[in-house]
Amino acid sequence: MSEYHKIETLYERDEHFKIGPDLVLRNRVYDTLKTWRWTEKVDGTNIRVIWQGGKLSFGGKTDNASIPADLVKWLYENVTPEKLAACFLDGGDVVIYGEGYGAGIQRGGIYGPTKKLIVFDVFVIDPTSSATTTARINTNASRGGSNDTSDSMCTSHRPQPRG
Repeated sequence: MSEYHKIETLYERDEHFKIGPDLVLRNRVYDTLKTWRWTEKVDGTNIRVIWQGGKLSFGGKTDNASIPADLVKWLYENVTPEKLAACFLDGGDVVIYGEGYGAGIQRGGIYGPTKKLIVFDVFVIDPTSSATTTARINTNASRGGSNDTSDSMCTSHRPQPRG
């Protein structure tokens, strides 16, 4: 269900995927932006939390991707059906996109020994309405707080009219 689209890289890169010293933007439109807000991209593996028809499952970037066993264990212990049901009260299907990180995933040992999940996007399908449901996921890690996405996982909001 809903593989996440590829996010385009900002700068041109060489054959070794290194950014050159002259910082050439891949898309000239980016040069029109005068103020940028920089955040760290967590170096991990793409994870999908799928909440469909009241059933919970996990996937990687694709349906065939493998997920480290200890990350799967952490996901089942911390991202539970009870938390998702409390978060998404309207009963629509949801895909939560995040990055699995921690020791043994890419260079994730710099984040700590335990594999965990940090969320970067949420897709909510509300079959009963022409409105979208928004959800704010706790991403304290990007603000210097806890990296544990399962704590206070989300605050659900009523559907907002599309505009």
